[in-house]
Formats: sequence, structure tokens, C-alpha cells
Amino acid sequence: MKKGIFLLTASALLTACGGGGSSSDDSSSNDISKQKAGIYTGSSMIGTVTGYSVLLITQDADVVLVSDEAEMLFGTASESGAKMNLNTRYYMDGAGSDWGARVTADLTYNNATLSGPYSGFDETGNFSLIRQSDLYERSISLSDFAGTWTDTDGLPYSINNAGIIASVTDPATGCTATGDFELETVGYNEFEMDFTTTGCYDVAMNGEWEGYGFFSDENGTNSVINAGLLKNSGDYFTLVELTKQP
Repeated sequence: MKKGIFLLTASALLTACGGGGSSSDDSSSNDISKQKAGIYTGSSMIGTVTGYSVLLITQDADVVLVSDEAEMLFGTASESGAKMNLNTRYYMDGAGSDWGARVTADLTYNNATLSGPYSGFDETGNFSLIRQSDLYERSISLSDFAGTWTDTDGLPYSINNAGIIASVTDPATGCTATGDFELETVGYNEFEMDFTTTGCYDVAMNGEWEGYGFFSDENGTNSVINAGLLKNSGDYFTLVELTKQP
């Protein structure tokens, strides 16, 4: 794994990063228990370099981890007793031959913490993460998405009470996007995000995208949408941060 320090961050929706053709084709048929699924934050270490991490593991075994260097791990989790194994692929703008490389983690759950080693490329490291139960264990509804939101470049997005994103065009990329949100598990702060892009200046960015995310509370309860998405072909990813407007 590249020496990125893992920390939740986000770039604007449709400010996407591209790479090779490897896709995240890993799948898992094992659900994750409600006790161990969740939003985790904490530290990562490669050698003597320490950073911070934000990790989402859904109850459907989906995994998204995002870094402050705009890296993303995207894949699945499997649970066996106290063990939580992550089977993901790595995405980062400029990753070159590392694009889509497999990164695995063999973590142990103990009293709301996940810790243990991970490996990818020619490097190894360790995670020590704490489950944020107050953030994860709360009900959300599609009506929480309703309203006007802006990305980090100030581009507005209109979302209705059914979680449907109205058509919006990003002048920086030329992409016109439509999409929607779907709730993952009733009573928990996790959702799936899907959208379709057309008309992009880079035609390779046109297509279907899918990812997972959660609400955070920077400006009040459920005031920010955070998500990581991968284009179905596996050649682009994007990190999402949308802030609700008054």
C-alpha cells in the first residue's frame, strides 16, 4: 500500500480519478453482525508513519475506506467469530500499475475495536479502529436526503423525498449525473448510492457508478453526505462530500 495516511476526506462529486481497468469483482455472501458492522475511526501505521482512518463496513458486507490522499479501498468483509477479514482493492489517482491492486486485512474485534495487520503491494501495516456507535446506530430515512446540497466546489444538488438526485451538470468535467440513494439496513446509518453519468468530456467517465456511505454531523445531525463510489468498469472512482444547505 502506498504510504497514504488514512483519514476521511472527500472530493467533489464527479471530480473523479481514473486508472487502469481492474474492477472490484470481489463478492461476499456473508452478512456482518449488527455488533461488528459500523463506522470506525482510528489509526493506521506503516513502519513508523502513523495516520488516521475512517472505515465503513455495512451489514451486507460492503467495505469503503477513504484516505486524506484521496485513496480508496473498496471491497467486502467476512466475519468468523472475533475475526473480521477485509478483501479490497486499491484506487488512487496516479496509482499506475497499483490501480486495483488487492489489499487485505486480518482484523480482530474486541470490545468495539478492530485491530490487526493489513497488506498490499510490497508493504504491510496495522489498523487500530474504534466503532462509532452513536453515529452508526441511528435510524435514517430517504427524507433525510431531501433538500439542496452543495459539493466542495459549491455545485448544488437537488434531492427529493424519495432520495432521487435531480439531473445536474458539472462544468469542470461536462458530466451530467442522475442518481439515487437506497437505505441499506433499517435503523442504521448506512446507504447505497448509485448514479449514471453522460456527456462527459472524457467519454470513459460515462456510465454507471455504485458505492456506499453514511451521514455525518458537521453542521447538525445528518448535515453531510459522505460516500465512496466506483465506476462499474473499475476504471474511475470518486469521493463524495455533500453539505446540506439551509
